Amino acid sequence: MKSITLGDVTVSCSNFGPEHPCLIGEEHMIVIGKGSMIRPDALTPHIIDDEMRVVGELKAEGFVKSAYRRSEGPGFYLLAEGPSIDAVRERIDNTLPFVVENLATVEYDAIYEI
Repeated sequence: MKSITLGDVTVSCSNFGPEHPCLIGEEHMIVIGKGSMIRPDALTPHIIDDEMRVVGELKAEGFVKSAYRRSEGPGFYLLAEGPSIDAVRERIDNTLPFVVENLATVEYDAIYEI
């Protein structure tokens, strides 16, 4: 049986699945975000530079664990961690220039390691 001990709390991961994800701590989610470009014609070098700067800052903080561009067509994927999927959604939607400027939308899914 897999378990994680954090201070005085032990979280058991014996029953895992969509109904019982094994979370680290009481509130910790791993979230994958799928970004779709809705106005690729509006991209400018300035907004692209801003996006790369912000993604770099979020990665340096440890909030965004990794970021990927699609190899075919416009779009991107982000792997982020936060206290909840809503917290991750709020931070990304209010921080990434592509999303703030309505150039992209992001779909979010909470995931966990099996």
